[in-house]
Amino acid sequence: MSSGVASPTVGFVGLGTMGRGMARRLVAAGLAVEVYDVNQAAVDELVSAGATAAESLESLGGTRQVLMIAVVNDEQVRNVVGVPHKSGLLAHAAPGTVVLIHSTIHPDVCRELAELARLMDVTVLDAPMTGNPGAAAAGRLSVMVGGDAAALERARPALAAYAAQITHLGPVGAGQAAKIANNVAIAITLRAVREALALAEALGISSDAMLPLLASGGADSWVARNWRTIGETADGYPGGAQGLSDLTHKDVALALELAHRAGVAIPAGALTSQLLADAYTAAHADALAARAARSISSTGHEHVQEEE
Repeated sequence: MSSGVASPTVGFVGLGTMGRGMARRLVAAGLAVEVYDVNQAAVDELVSAGATAAESLESLGGTRQVLMIAVVNDEQVRNVVGVPHKSGLLAHAAPGTVVLIHSTIHPDVCRELAELARLMDVTVLDAPMTGNPGAAAAGRLSVMVGGDAAALERARPALAAYAAQITHLGPVGAGQAAKIANNVAIAITLRAVREALALAEALGISSDAMLPLLASGGADSWVARNWRTIGETADGYPGGAQGLSDLTHKDVALALELAHRAGVAIPAGALTSQLLADAYTAAHADALAARAARSISSTGHEHVQEEE
């Protein structure tokens, strides 16, 4: 909050795997936060933390200066943003409102919604983020922003509550382009780590030994350092490991479409898109095995103490 810009009032839509932690950071930063989600339990959790609950998307859009969206796909984002003077956030949004789309969606959809919002003097920024639920809860996300620089500055005090890095990349759609390219790298690396661990295990080297080795040298990556965290995320994610795979597959499919349009070949991305489910299932299984081993170790330690 050191930029000197007054803290805006904030509306947050989408209290799922990432959004919950982001919204809690906004509340903890002392911002006036109003939340909306179809999951009443998620709303109740944020209200308990200090947020207020919006009656509807329409009422939320008319009362907050910065509106943040963290839902799943193009269709959901369109429904949330709505239609000027009719539905969604744009039904009653005031001139000067900034809408940030944190969801990873097609850049063209962001441009389309930005044009729609401009009719009401509302600015849409695409602001997808990279990180995991733990990073969201700790305020360590990296946010990639496309759109008007002045609008970004108005929203920056809110973004700073959960982002360690905020990068302005250009016009609307630029943030999505960067995020989609970023997710191709993550997807390919996920598959690479999965195969390295499978080979090591077949040769008698456990993932307990191999993961620190990967993270300590030339094979280091965010995936290697967070392999089991990725697996743990599947526990609470809708659809489990398959749900995570479907989410990443959506992003890689966007990358393949945009690459085709740009005349760029990304063959490793194309192959990886077919192998994601296996990688997420392996990460989940490894996380569960590690958890079970910790439990057995803890139980055994307690048993020894009892005998003493």
